[in-house]
Amino acid sequence: MDLESQAPATPQTRYRVYSIAKAMTATAAMRLVELERLDLDTRVETYLSDLPDHVHGITARQLMGHRSGIRHYRQGEWISVSHRDCASPTDALEDFINDPLDNEPGTAMAYSTFGYVLLSVVIEAAYGQLYEKAMQDLVFTPAGMTATAIEGREVSGFDTATFYVAPDPNDPEDDWFATVDWDPSINASRKFGGGGFL
Repeated sequence: MDLESQAPATPQTRYRVYSIAKAMTATAAMRLVELERLDLDTRVETYLSDLPDHVHGITARQLMGHRSGIRHYRQGEWISVSHRDCASPTDALEDFINDPLDNEPGTAMAYSTFGYVLLSVVIEAAYGQLYEKAMQDLVFTPAGMTATAIEGREVSGFDTATFYVAPDPNDPEDDWFATVDWDPSINASRKFGGGGFL
C-alpha cells in the first residue's frame, strides 16, 4: 500500500478502478431506464438545456456505446485533467464540451472517457440529484459496494492506497523498482463516470 512507511495493503485498502467506472455508470443509466427516468434514445439536450448546439442530437445510448463523436484525450491530457477536482461532472464539461465532434453521432465507434463524463451529467439530470448520490442510490448501495466513492471522498472504515507512477515499460533503461515514485498530483475524481472512482 505504501512503500515509504511499509504499510501493507489490507481488505480495507481502496484503489482506483479507472475505466471500470464506465461499467458502473452504464449500470446506473440502465437502472434509470428501469425506473422510466431515462430514455436511451432521447437527445441529451432534453435533459440538459445549456449544451452547445454541436452536441445536440447525441443520445445516452451513443454515449454508453462510444458512438457519440465526443473526443477522447489528446496527447498529455490524461495528466492535465487529473490535476483538478470539481464538485459535479457539470464542472468537468469545460475540458471538452466546446470542441468539435470527431464524427457525426452514431456513425463510428471511438472510445471516449469524456463521453462518459457527459453521461454522468445526463444521469445527474435524469435522477434529479448529484451524480454521486445517483451512483450511491442506484448502484453502490443495492450492490453492497460500501467502499466505493469518487476519489477524494472519505469512506468510513476504509483507507486509500498510495498511488505511484511507473516508468515507461518500453524503455529498457528504466528499472521499475528503482524509479517507481509516488505522484501526489494525480486526482482521478474529475473523470467521474469515465474513471473517477476508488
